[in-house]
Amino acid sequence: MMKKYFWLTTLYLTATFAQAATPSADENQAANQTQRFQMETKTDPEQQNQLLGQNDRRENMALYAQSLNDKGKILFKQKQYKEAMNTFNQIIKEFGSNTEPAIQSQVARALLNKGVVLEALDRREEAIENFNQIIDKFGSNTEPAIQEHVTSAFLYKGITLGKLNHSKQEIEIYDKIIDKFGSSTEPAIQEIVANALVNKGMTLGDLNRREEAIEIYNQTIDKFGSSTELAIQEHVTSALINKGITLGELNRHEQEIESYDKIIDKFGSSTEPVIQEAVASALVNKGVTLKQLNRIEEAIKIYDKVINKFSSSTEPFIQEQVAKALVYTGIALEKRNRSEEEVEIYNKMLDKFDSSTEPAIQEQVASALINKGVALNRLNRKKEAIITFDKIIKKFSSNSEPAIQETVAKAMVNKGLALGIMNRREEAMESFDKAIDTFSSSTQSSIQYEVAKALLGKTVMLTELKRYNEAIIIYDEIINRFENHTDPDIQYIVSNTRELKESFSNP
Repeated sequence: MMKKYFWLTTLYLTATFAQAATPSADENQAANQTQRFQMETKTDPEQQNQLLGQNDRRENMALYAQSLNDKGKILFKQKQYKEAMNTFNQIIKEFGSNTEPAIQSQVARALLNKGVVLEALDRREEAIENFNQIIDKFGSNTEPAIQEHVTSAFLYKGITLGKLNHSKQEIEIYDKIIDKFGSSTEPAIQEIVANALVNKGMTLGDLNRREEAIEIYNQTIDKFGSSTELAIQEHVTSALINKGITLGELNRHEQEIESYDKIIDKFGSSTEPVIQEAVASALVNKGVTLKQLNRIEEAIKIYDKVINKFSSSTEPFIQEQVAKALVYTGIALEKRNRSEEEVEIYNKMLDKFDSSTEPAIQEQVASALINKGVALNRLNRKKEAIITFDKIIKKFSSNSEPAIQETVAKAMVNKGLALGIMNRREEAMESFDKAIDTFSSSTQSSIQYEVAKALLGKTVMLTELKRYNEAIIIYDEIINRFENHTDPDIQYIVSNTRELKESFSNP
């Protein structure tokens, strides 16, 4: 899925914490205003009545509450959660019983903010209680600004329930949003309804209720497809992408491609970064699907489109899509036995992204390097292949990301295989031993497969060196260690090992 959810804090920051984390001049001014309003509101009431009319005093109180919310926002962005919580509690305590609409709106906002802080602290049950408080206190209020906070409280409650794996209750909350606010014409509330629909679709997908998920995505597209509001357009693109992914899971690939094409055709000319992200994702997903259908040349053209259209983008997510397009182009070229071009495309990718510190792009860099090493090995350029495998080991050995750890294991094993083919058997065994020692304790199935390959590769080297007894010991180790493993690839190695061992017993 493109995004399981908009993270609660991100969603919330979009709604109410819209500024940067570091205090700007405006934010410092807001902090100063807080102090000024504190002094003004603590003035003797009779004296204040002489200085200000009732409307002025109400406006001042609303501004004071707003400035406190802004102060809490700054503290939250700086991860000073306790201080932020205290600030929001101050608003709730001082103004909770005030009936003025402008002040009630700030109280609702403070309660919402408090819930987000609780969520950031992983105090999710308390966060839900807080969102319920907003719904109970303000649910019948018809003021648009307050309705927006109530709708947001429903949405955040649903998201939080999802994080607690209460999927049924989560869906019920999204349904309440759709039923209660679906007819609203307020753009901010329409956005929340669209978000609820997309989240409901994704949750249904997670529950393997894919046909229902597709219906929900279609409902989102039909209801909001003509909206010109950027935030709503984002949800429409999410619905289209998630619909495409779900169709792919149902092996309805032609319809999947149609869904991606709708994004590309409708939004391809948009210059908005968040929409460009969706277009880039749709193009990459379309390319992957075309490759699955063995329409390799079409897939390569789509990847080229991503590279040409988005290479100059500085947006991290779009850069990730460009990196993927380059790597996937290399993989597609390998399917056409165009290994020289494959190596060239990986070099192009590495020239552009090797120095990136973005984790998602680093994962693609690791993929490009391992694929390049394998391609060089295939081209009998084994010394270059070994240099490439060594680069992976040096660059990524300390990286703890599972996908990158798997690539490091592959590099060690493939280096051993290349050295073995070059008759550098002792060095090959050293590389296999390094993989075994480094990754034997891993519980990741794909890494265990590399360990099994390393053990089997070591037996080949020992056999070629006529160290048969040592080879037999390792055969037994492979069988004892992996015979009950459920991975088919590992079981294939176990089966081969048994045959090899038997060949020693029956020469």
